[in-house]
Amino acid sequence: GSKNLTQNILAYAAIVAFFAITGYIISHGLGNMNTEESFIIGNLTGMAGAIAKDIYGYYFGSSKGEHDTQKSIKK
Repeated sequence: GSKNLTQNILAYAAIVAFFAITGYIISHGLGNMNTEESFIIGNLTGMAGAIAKDIYGYYFGSSKGEHDTQKSIKK
C-alpha cells in the first residue's frame, strides 16, 4: 500500500508546533506576559503537548507494533 502523506505531514507539523510553542515560552517567559497571554499560551501548550504525546504513542508505542503486525499480515 501507499503511505499516507497527509498524516505524516500533519504529525511533523504538530511536533514542530509543540517545540515552537515551548521555545516561545522559554525565550519570553510566562512571568513577563499578562494574564490573557499566559492563559492562551498555557492552553496552546497543553493541547500541543497532548497531540505530541498521541503522535509519539502512535509511532513508537503499542499502536506502532499493531500497525506493523497488520502490515505483515497483508503481505
